[in-house]
Amino acid sequence: MVKNNVLILCAGKSERMGLPKALLSFSETDTFLSHLIKSYDGISDKIIIVTSNSLFEFIQMNKRKYFYSEVIYIVNEYPEKGKIYSIQKGLEHIDANYTFIQNIDNPFVTKELLRSMLSLMTEKSYVVPSYRSKNGHPLLIDKYISNEIRKKSTENFNIQFLLKKFKKIDCPSTEPKVLLNINTPKEYYLAFNKEMYVDEWI
Repeated sequence: MVKNNVLILCAGKSERMGLPKALLSFSETDTFLSHLIKSYDGISDKIIIVTSNSLFEFIQMNKRKYFYSEVIYIVNEYPEKGKIYSIQKGLEHIDANYTFIQNIDNPFVTKELLRSMLSLMTEKSYVVPSYRSKNGHPLLIDKYISNEIRKKSTENFNIQFLLKKFKKIDCPSTEPKVLLNINTPKEYYLAFNKEMYVDEWI
């Protein structure tokens, strides 16, 4: 049976945003993180969330919103080591043929998009959504790429350089928001046409 997992990366310091991006409002009922969990629920066999200590403490106090049966939280004790270290921490818990790499600042995913990406996946390849020939998010990789990432040193490692060794598959999308990164208050305002609202951060 072909399985897929997802890594949701939210261990960064969110310095440019000034607030944890995981807790930013995505809709009237969801934050970025809870929206992503719901998006992958029923799509991925396991949802692995790599987070910081402080964010995990908050999440534990709000279990109803952030805990599902297939969700596993991994705390990155060294967020200063960067995103690659978080990916490697998460990949230690992967047991699937395919893995989505989902950044918290790219929350514009739908179940339809994820299913389309999975339908295109082949061995020793990776899939990216695209809008007007520009690459978007998330990234879907196979187990061979996952194993290569796990073996690399985090120092000076460039995942894009590694991906050049493998076949790239584009998944065309009609949604321009697959290209967006939400890293600053201005980017949030432009994407949502409203001021930032964050879940009750303690």
